[in-house]
Amino acid sequence: MVLLPLLCGALLHTFFAPALEIGSYTTALFSNTGAATLMGLQLFCIGTQIEIRTIPGIMRRGGVLFFARVLAGLLLAFLFRLLATDNILLGVSVLAAVAAISNTNGSLYIATTSLLGREDYAACAPVLALTNGPFVTLIILGVTGASSFSLLPLIATMIPMLLGIIAGNVSAKAAAFFQPGVKMLLPFIGFALGAGIDLRQAWLGGLSGVWLAIGTILIGALIAYALDRWLNRSDGAAGVAAAATGANAIAVPAAIALVNPLWQPYVAIATTQIAAAVVIGALIIPLIAQRIHQSKA
Repeated sequence: MVLLPLLCGALLHTFFAPALEIGSYTTALFSNTGAATLMGLQLFCIGTQIEIRTIPGIMRRGGVLFFARVLAGLLLAFLFRLLATDNILLGVSVLAAVAAISNTNGSLYIATTSLLGREDYAACAPVLALTNGPFVTLIILGVTGASSFSLLPLIATMIPMLLGIIAGNVSAKAAAFFQPGVKMLLPFIGFALGAGIDLRQAWLGGLSGVWLAIGTILIGALIAYALDRWLNRSDGAAGVAAAATGANAIAVPAAIALVNPLWQPYVAIATTQIAAAVVIGALIIPLIAQRIHQSKA
């Protein structure tokens, strides 16, 4: 319900991008332009299924997953410090590695956890949104100074779900009415996400991009899986779902180079490598998460 539409969207965007840009309802629904609207609508539907008494649990679960991303970034930075030469390991810079492992693909996370029937975890997306952008990466790399991080995008992410929480708690009929929307939107979201993926980026990233994808998936998923099982007492599938690199990470190297020009020589290659990690992670992570969930069912 997610992966196949995502692949179709990615193939169409890679080889026939103008077909999705003809305008009107087609572009609004089936191009990557529609992803934000569809995700906002799904967050509203998810919100209608959340009882106010469960909110502390959502913050706890989301906090654990957020901590897992930060911990994974710190561990990877430490490994580079021990093993890398001039901040490069297997052709991958520490800048690319930390940016890729500390930024979460929130859209893919929501879609995957919703597919698994874990709306309680999907509701943690606003907490994970704190990883988007250069903020966490800057902290992990130890860079001081100005940051482009702002609370406004986080607030904007939370509003649809908060409205849904209000509607669902005020009216049980509203909660029941919007419940099917959580999963009904999944194939549309998958296609729209795929329509923002250029499969050629995986090729441009080369073998180093593949190494980056494998390393960030293995380290990020293992840490998130372990903490999700240990601290959240869950099956770990949601932790794995949070381990995919978000597309926001592609812009992180350039943003960090603005703060610290010493990183500028690494920006170009880091950007293509992260793009490869985004593509590979988007294809692999949902499958791993679903397999784990099924094995624990």
